[in-house]
Amino acid sequence: MLQLLSFMLAAAPLTPIQSADRIEPIGWSADRHTVALRVFYGGTYGEADPCAGYVDAAGKQFGNGLAIVVLRDGAVLHSFEIQASPMNGQCTPLADAKKALEAAKKKLEELGIDRAATGTVLPVTTEKGKVSTKKKGEALVSTWKETWRAGSGAQAPLEIVATLTDTEEEETFHKVTGSFAWKLRSAEGERTGALKLGPTEWTANMAGGFSWKLYAIASPGGESVVALIGQDEFNMRGSSSKTTLLTFDAKK
Repeated sequence: MLQLLSFMLAAAPLTPIQSADRIEPIGWSADRHTVALRVFYGGTYGEADPCAGYVDAAGKQFGNGLAIVVLRDGAVLHSFEIQASPMNGQCTPLADAKKALEAAKKKLEELGIDRAATGTVLPVTTEKGKVSTKKKGEALVSTWKETWRAGSGAQAPLEIVATLTDTEEEETFHKVTGSFAWKLRSAEGERTGALKLGPTEWTANMAGGFSWKLYAIASPGGESVVALIGQDEFNMRGSSSKTTLLTFDAKK
């Protein structure tokens, strides 16, 4: 069965799963209803040095926060902050981070999470359509479609058609919105749905920009898929992200 684990964006401050910069699966339950994720979150600030001891599993230093997030049947079941985001002006001492990590590992064991069953991060391809631009008052409005496919082959498990609009004012200020129509394929058939996001505001000053991204993670046997749409804003000083979790509950 394909399951949709859904989570709505909330008011600030954003939780780790809502401000993810990078997401890695670390295990699933046997029934494929529960998944544990390693979430790097909170953005980065280009002028700040990374906190001491902020090193990932590959030994590479990172400049954002780290959390272990557990999702089950449409909700965040647990969220363990391992290392606080430096964007909040905090650095977690290494001893505290180790204690938080051990507590998270103990909870994963209690939940029956198999950390050897990480599943697969699906490759994502993007096809961008023609951009249509027109004046609307003093603003310049650009609209285009993108097709995102997660998985390989013409019948990828997940396909999202995104209709994106960028409203530019005063040559530097942008407001971005998106409408997303998704299609999920499995041995049981095809399911569809839709979602609207935005607006997100950003400025082109200081080499600023904005991008969308799609994370897609499948369970080891392909029974479940977790997908997240990320909205990334960046400039010379650093970056920030907002992330919305899509998933697909076959029971509904």
